[in-house]
Amino acid sequence: MHTHELLGELQLSHLSETMNGQALFELVNILERSRLELLQHLRDLGIEKLAERQRLANGLGKAHREGRVGFQAPLQPIEAPRPAPLAPAKKRERKLYAVSDLHWDHEANQSWLHRIPDGSHMDDAIIVAGDITHKMDMFRDCLTCFKLKFGEVFWVAGNHDLWVCRQDVGMEFKTSVDKLEWCLQVCSELNVRTEPTRIQGSGGSVWVVPLYGWYNSDFDGQSTEESRKQCQENMSDTYLCAWPEDVRTVDEMLASRNTPVLARSFDAPVISYSHFLPRPDLMPPRARWGYRSFICDAVGSRLLEKQIRQLNSKLHIFGHTHINWDAYHDGIHYVQNAVRYPNERVYWRSRVDEIQENDISTLLVWSSDKADKFCPLPERCGKCNWPSKPRT
Repeated sequence: MHTHELLGELQLSHLSETMNGQALFELVNILERSRLELLQHLRDLGIEKLAERQRLANGLGKAHREGRVGFQAPLQPIEAPRPAPLAPAKKRERKLYAVSDLHWDHEANQSWLHRIPDGSHMDDAIIVAGDITHKMDMFRDCLTCFKLKFGEVFWVAGNHDLWVCRQDVGMEFKTSVDKLEWCLQVCSELNVRTEPTRIQGSGGSVWVVPLYGWYNSDFDGQSTEESRKQCQENMSDTYLCAWPEDVRTVDEMLASRNTPVLARSFDAPVISYSHFLPRPDLMPPRARWGYRSFICDAVGSRLLEKQIRQLNSKLHIFGHTHINWDAYHDGIHYVQNAVRYPNERVYWRSRVDEIQENDISTLLVWSSDKADKFCPLPERCGKCNWPSKPRT
């Protein structure tokens, strides 16, 4: 099979000149080593659009599996004299960013990430705290895009990620647990972190620890029979998620996945993250929601707060409500950095919206050069600005 034939199949014939002279077996060799390496190689050839690189990589992999494109074993290199060992490299500053609620199926929510140059944050890490998209192809593409920009990428499931009862999901899943396992497999293939991982930099280190969870209607202690009924009728998760019949409560079932992590000991401070809220005071009280107060039945679980305390976290990242929040409670800082829906950015302004203006500094939550500082927004923090006075 020739390059122009594959491009024609994939409706990418306009790339023939760009791909001129590039043998398919060479691309297969790269794909066998690493999908990310292939995507970077295609960009070096001049294919700027990530969607086109993704389509070409997918088509190449399919053609290879069908036996239409082979690969060539690399020649064994001649043994060369080994150079003298280099002096140990000086440790560099490492930064940790955090974001949630990307809703990648909205094209307007993709542009800020695409504008970050590939490879520009390979010393840094970013937490993606749930709600990428329910669409399987976009889920993979989004995480791939993050991996092209950041050295480490962390993910935990949000409610949208586990939707299975829509026709545009991409394939059929019996339950949302099956969808979660598929998402975890994609993360494994892309080397996206879904387990506790240590980040070591110039001035110190932290452990970044994911916490799975869901929401419980008794979260704020003010749920009523009427609010629970309204929640069931109005929340999309009721119709778009599917759970095994033997599951008593979803938040307990998913939080139980954290049990092995809670049994571990960590030799550096912990930054934990979840999609759902661990405390009801991380959002406006129920009385301020008016006729939509039923939303408070579908935001968080106190099981998460209990687990955060067991980990002795210094900072916890969360998402879900689209209300960008920062607070300090009993020794722990809490922060939400939600991208939100495009129409929400029109109706009210958030500090996180600066990423749309090519400034991702608002997503920064920790730096190894200030390893003992766990307050991402000290200028707004009640503990850091008014230690003797409660924040209002």
